[in-house]
Amino acid sequence: MAAANPGVSGQGGEIPWQIRIFNRSLKKKLKWQLLERILPPSLPVATRCLDLGCAKGTFSWLLRTRGGSWVSADLDDANLIATRDLVGPSVVRVDYRTLPFADGTFDIVSVLDFLEHVEEDGRCLEELSRTLKPGGTFLLSAPATGKFFLANRLRRLAGMTMEDYGHVREGYTLEDLGGRLERLGFHVTLRATYSRFFTEFLELLLNVFYVRTRSRSRGAARDGAITPGSADEVRSLARTLRLYNLIYPFFWLASRLDSLLFFTHGYVVVLLAEKASLRTEPINKIAL
Repeated sequence: MAAANPGVSGQGGEIPWQIRIFNRSLKKKLKWQLLERILPPSLPVATRCLDLGCAKGTFSWLLRTRGGSWVSADLDDANLIATRDLVGPSVVRVDYRTLPFADGTFDIVSVLDFLEHVEEDGRCLEELSRTLKPGGTFLLSAPATGKFFLANRLRRLAGMTMEDYGHVREGYTLEDLGGRLERLGFHVTLRATYSRFFTEFLELLLNVFYVRTRSRSRGAARDGAITPGSADEVRSLARTLRLYNLIYPFFWLASRLDSLLFFTHGYVVVLLAEKASLRTEPINKIAL
């Protein structure tokens, strides 16, 4: 199955609100560009896949364009409703500490920007390892942290708290996450980062504006309150979003300055790993 255009229409010919937000998100589009390089263009229908931490369903929808048979899961009821509206019924509410799946259920497990939201991240990784088949593929992304990440400091100076993002920790390093996976018996096949300073700074400006003007009035959510959480909220922001559509090309151009910082790490870490199997040769289920 070929990758779908993220701007295609949903039911009734209207582009789903989650995809419209995606089409104007600097970081989400960078994430998908990287995932498109990592994931094969066509997964067999029999390939069983889990997307834990589906949030509003954007990446659950995009991942399904690559084929396979996906289950989307999250902790937050509002996220589950939004995802179900976008991708259909294969969406479940879970306790990440005791996932309701048998050992070795999945061929692929995707955990995109979820670990930083949960207290017992080690237990979460253990559960995900349990549900993945030997030789299966594990895809993980999370925010980066470290003393040289200036945008993280600017975020704190701007008054943006971890609660605004729904985080219980600022992030991870590639070494930390890679080491954890290796101790669980994974073979890490790819370590990468994306989103350097200029993209992060522009996203910070948007987050500050949104939180200050809108979302503090919304109830707490698992993934914070830095973006719209429902179709109704998107409709209430129609005028603001039209204005942002006008200035988005300038934001995109400014984000290209990241290319000057090629010698630095990005603010999001991505790891691809394979769970140990009984075979003597590693299985490359996903090739770059």
